[in-house]
Amino acid sequence: MSKAGAALPDKSSSFLKRRFKEIVWATILLSLVLLFALLWSRGPLQGLERRFQNWAQKRVIAKLVSEIQPKLPFLIETVEIEDPWAELRKGKIADLHLVLKWPKIGNSGYRVRARGPIQINQEGHNSAATWSFHFDPILTVEPIDANGTSGPPTTPLKPALFFQLSATFSKLLGFEIRVPKGPFKWSPHGVELENAELHSAWSMPPLSNSHPAGDVAALEFSAGKLSWTQPGAKPGSADRVIHLEKFNFSGQTPLSLQPFAFGPEVAVQLQSQTLELLWGETYIDFPIGEFPIKSRLTFNSSYAVTAAEFDTPNLQLKGKRAANRWQAQWKSKALAVAKIQAEFNAFLPKSLAQLEIKEGFVRSQGRAELSEDFKTLHSAAGTVEGEKVWILFREASSEIKNASFHIPFQFQKSALSVREGILEVPEAWFKHFKGKLARTRLSWLPVEEVKVSTAEKIGAIQELKTLDTLPLTIEGLPFTAGKFKGTFGGPDGYDITIPLSADHLPLEKFGVGFCRKSRTPPATVQFKFDPLAFSKGAIEPEGKIALDVFGGTVTVDDIGFYDLGTEVPETDFNAFWNGVQIGQLGQWLGFGEMKGRIEGYSRNVVFQAWLPTHYDFKIQIIPDQYPKIVFSPDAMKNVVRLFAGSDIDHLPGVANWLAFGWPSRLFGGYDVDYFGLSAFSSEGSILLETLDPPEVFARERQHFILYGSRFRIPLNSPRYPLVVDATSMSNFVRHMFKQFDAIAEAKAKKKDEETICLPPGLTH
Repeated sequence: MSKAGAALPDKSSSFLKRRFKEIVWATILLSLVLLFALLWSRGPLQGLERRFQNWAQKRVIAKLVSEIQPKLPFLIETVEIEDPWAELRKGKIADLHLVLKWPKIGNSGYRVRARGPIQINQEGHNSAATWSFHFDPILTVEPIDANGTSGPPTTPLKPALFFQLSATFSKLLGFEIRVPKGPFKWSPHGVELENAELHSAWSMPPLSNSHPAGDVAALEFSAGKLSWTQPGAKPGSADRVIHLEKFNFSGQTPLSLQPFAFGPEVAVQLQSQTLELLWGETYIDFPIGEFPIKSRLTFNSSYAVTAAEFDTPNLQLKGKRAANRWQAQWKSKALAVAKIQAEFNAFLPKSLAQLEIKEGFVRSQGRAELSEDFKTLHSAAGTVEGEKVWILFREASSEIKNASFHIPFQFQKSALSVREGILEVPEAWFKHFKGKLARTRLSWLPVEEVKVSTAEKIGAIQELKTLDTLPLTIEGLPFTAGKFKGTFGGPDGYDITIPLSADHLPLEKFGVGFCRKSRTPPATVQFKFDPLAFSKGAIEPEGKIALDVFGGTVTVDDIGFYDLGTEVPETDFNAFWNGVQIGQLGQWLGFGEMKGRIEGYSRNVVFQAWLPTHYDFKIQIIPDQYPKIVFSPDAMKNVVRLFAGSDIDHLPGVANWLAFGWPSRLFGGYDVDYFGLSAFSSEGSILLETLDPPEVFARERQHFILYGSRFRIPLNSPRYPLVVDATSMSNFVRHMFKQFDAIAEAKAKKKDEETICLPPGLTH
């Protein structure tokens, strides 16, 4: 009993010790809880929590970037998230800031800055799970140089971006990009867009029924206006500009992301309402809306294009690159040339830039070899054909209708050649002249290479010629043309020759052609030029023109036109007139009755612009069938009017009646012994002499232009020969022609006014 009683105190002590320890630990734990609550309420632990969240976020982001970065074609430079951990765990980020650096594309690198909200969702479970990201940032793109320094950014964009990744973020399963309609500008590259809109998508498997399946990426882009201006050009001074209206582009290409690669083929469709192109001195306004383009490009591993195909409703073009050159083939259907008139005119000389193409079709096919950068055309061969071509040229009062041509061409060593082309113009007009060019064979061949030194090459001289005589005819004007031959290029410009001849062409037909029928004298023309030669700024007919008119002939030879196209062109010729009956001339002019004939010449004539600067001139009227030259009173009055002008109409009534009225008619008019003068002009001075017989001057001691028993016109000058300046003589000659016109118009029933003289196609 004593042993049991002795054991009780030991058990009680152990229990008390245990209880004490529990009370102490409870007190400590309670104190810690109270301390934690106190610290939490005062804020220090809240900051610790935020720091922990930031550390955890950075670790998660770093892990995510390390998983994704090797599989991306760009470098993730910056990822910043400002939202709390609780929101991140829900998959919502209100403010995600990304900076991406693209590797070098073309000649530049690029940096993309994007900031905005993102929504992250998980679909599925375990290994079958996928992650989707919906990102709606404000995005800019800026070029970077070799040092990574950024240039001016683009206009801010607001795209909607969607990406889908595998459960471990190790594989991109698809993406979709949408940029809503709005403006866009990128000054460093000269790009400016209005109402631009973009959509791109890629998926594997497909994101939805509307997206492409497999590994094909699609891109759709449109813009109300798209403009590109040569970068660095001052405003208004750029000579390289491209402008498109209502532009639409779509493309598809296989896309791989492990590693990143696209191609090797890209299919593209392009359509735009209009294309304006300014490239140096070439301007094109092309309605490409009429020709939507479909193309397919093939790339190599370096993304260099190795093959290309372009297809429009009217043109097929294929190209293949081999041995640092492009081999191209093309074939077109019939194309309405009126739709490409502006493009056609852009390649014409300025003197022909106003051609109007009303109707007609052209087609072409061939092949070409170009340098890798497309800057050099090494060779080409093909054909160009046209039919039913109708062209108007208002400035030249010309029209060509229903023309057709077949031009087989070759281009080799910077020279174009045509071996046997065909040209036919069934209907052609110049003013009111109507003619046609029958089927004609022609060639255009290089004949030699011109050099001004051993090192400097000017270019190849080309020869254009007809293989047969030129079958050109003009209604009512029968003439014969030989073979046409022309050389072009080199320092001398061009040289054209063609033999022409005609026998007794009615001059009236020329009057009809030039719309001056009533003023055309009754005459015929014959000429023979072997050849008629044209060169840069000159026309030199080798031959003469003979005009049978008023019972006599007028012959013109040694004809030449020089410095054409300058402010002071030169005209040279000799002219001779023999046996021209003044009676017939007076009747046609309404001058009055006359008897006699005109003889004389105008030799070594030189006109500078419209001013004669050199000539040896003589005109005289001599008796014919009668011993004297005879003028009726009306004719004599008109002769006096040539010298005195309208003053002759103001003679006193009696004097006028005595000189030109009934008394003169009673005596049979005026008998004249001689009538004429000579003139020699050189260096601005003109020497005038009369044709007085020696006995008349010995008797009268005076010089006369016209000398008769009853009427005389003296040369009133204290000095003889008379010397006058060219201006005074020009004014006098102009005065005489005005008097001739006034006399002729007084006889005519109505004034022969200048009328608009155009071919039929230009009168509507």
